[in-house]
Formats: sequence, structure tokens, C-alpha cells
Amino acid sequence: MDLLGVKRALVGPLLAALPVLLWGAAAAEEGAGPKHSKEVVVEGMETYEDCRILEAGESLDFGFEACKTLDFNIHFHDAGLVYTPVEQAGVRGYEGSFEADTARTYCLMWSSLSLEGTALRYWAE
Repeated sequence: MDLLGVKRALVGPLLAALPVLLWGAAAAEEGAGPKHSKEVVVEGMETYEDCRILEAGESLDFGFEACKTLDFNIHFHDAGLVYTPVEQAGVRGYEGSFEADTARTYCLMWSSLSLEGTALRYWAE
């Protein structure tokens, strides 16, 4: 890899993460945002998941914002099939509440629609 390739490899992820860093700084200054938010970069054309076990009747409040559009869903696996009770296509943000009908593992999943990384800040409680 030449010197220019090394610079691209180092600078690309930093530029993709810049909006997340700026959001974090703004939220810290304003004291805004959920207490348990997480900031990640969803790599180009990749997915990011946050899975957790919910009991029957347990609710999960969630929300996110991203610097570019993403596909989002909450899904679970059962008998080799994937079910998506919550699904949003091509959005930069979304908030909602989900109630588990059965005790099992549920996953929040974001899919990048861009060739470059997408900064994502989300919370789920």
C-alpha cells in the first residue's frame, strides 16, 4: 500500500466518526439525550446489531439518529425463520417502543445503505 492508500485508510474512518463525536459534544454541553446512548459507525454496506433478552410483556423503548439513511429493524429468530415486528426503511432517525410477546432474544439492527461508514447514535432502555 502506498502512502496515499495509508492516509485514506486512516482518515476515512475518522471522517465517518466525526458526526458522532460532534453529537456527543453537543449533547454533553446541553445535558440532552438519553443517559445510556451508544455511538458507533456502521461500516459501508454492513450491519450493526444490539441483541438482548426480553421477557414476555417487557417493553423496550428505543431511538436513534444517523448521519445518513439506514434500514432499521427489530427482529428475532424462531425455528430457522427471521421475524421483523418493527421495520423502517431508508431513515435517518426513529423512536418507538416495542413490547415482547414471548421471552426470547430480540435484536435491533441497522443496515448501511452507503458505501462509506455511517455515524449512528442510539439508545434502548
